[in-house]
Amino acid sequence: MELTKEQQETFKNLQKPTMELISSFYKMPKDVKSFFANMMAVYEANPTKETADALFDKVMGKESSDAKEAWMAEQVKKVPLSTRKSAVRKYLTQMQAVPKGVPASGMVMTGLGVISREEKDILMEMQASARLISHVDVLDNYKPKTNYQNEDGSFENAFLDKPFATRIQRMEHLVNAVVNDIYTFEEEHRIHLNETGIEHRDPYLDESFTKDSTKFNCERDVFLQKARNEAIDTLNANALKLKKANPKLAEQVTSLAGALDQRDSLYERMEGFKMSRAFIEKMPEARNKDSWAADGFDYTIKSIAHRLDTEKAALYPLMKEDFDNLKKATKGRPIEGLVKHRADQILPSVPVVNEAVLKKVPLSLLAKGGRG
Repeated sequence: MELTKEQQETFKNLQKPTMELISSFYKMPKDVKSFFANMMAVYEANPTKETADALFDKVMGKESSDAKEAWMAEQVKKVPLSTRKSAVRKYLTQMQAVPKGVPASGMVMTGLGVISREEKDILMEMQASARLISHVDVLDNYKPKTNYQNEDGSFENAFLDKPFATRIQRMEHLVNAVVNDIYTFEEEHRIHLNETGIEHRDPYLDESFTKDSTKFNCERDVFLQKARNEAIDTLNANALKLKKANPKLAEQVTSLAGALDQRDSLYERMEGFKMSRAFIEKMPEARNKDSWAADGFDYTIKSIAHRLDTEKAALYPLMKEDFDNLKKATKGRPIEGLVKHRADQILPSVPVVNEAVLKKVPLSLLAKGGRG
């Protein structure tokens, strides 16, 4: 997978936090960040439900942007300087999540007329899709992790438990956690190999071994590859929705999705596998004389065949059995509770598919990922 510089930039921008994401594709007034920081300072000075409700009503109200900015400027004058600096540090520098009831940065930009609510929601779908693809391709910097719950027993990213959270947003979080768990398992395996001396390398297995092993497993995981394809289809679908409002961005996203999509190359790999197998099968003398070579040939054939089976399976949409298999695969792992929690949230949106009928659909049509 090779991306052009423009595609790389689009991919990078789509994964940014909401405010930076929107400013990458829309003209951003200079005072938006100041408005957001002032709003959070006002809340921090009196962190109550009443304050949150008042801020929400003002930001999302029908007044002009100028009127909202003037009101916020007056309110923040009553806030101590130390509280204002703390708000900037917490919500702009550290990018902590805003408290319950307070307008998030995306809502602020909607309220100030930077972007329509519909376009903002489309960008949130694109953001989740791009991040999901990055997870599966192991482009993120993972660290070993053994806990996915908060102190109160709730799971990470509690906002995803709200009704407004979308399927792809929940999928992105689930996939990120699954890949992190694979990374954690591979890191534990690397440490075990180094400690027991089962495998010796110069000087030992370093962290690149963990990342390479994680990537290898993600490439061959049917659930993750199906999720990746769903994310690509979500990018394409939302680019279509954005075509009138922001044709330039729609074109950039469509181009990126096409470059990231690996389904159309399935047939080339299948043909290459057939040719390799035919070539190997025509070498009986070499296979008979050299058992090591024969074993190597057999292993290569099986590896390629397994990879192709995975890719063909991944052409089909996610089904209930995929989530059931994921739950079984993660049983006993630190991620078990989170997988069940998120999977149960997503399952109602999984279409009931007659598998026998689905398998009659030509692979050539499935490979187009809904683009044909």
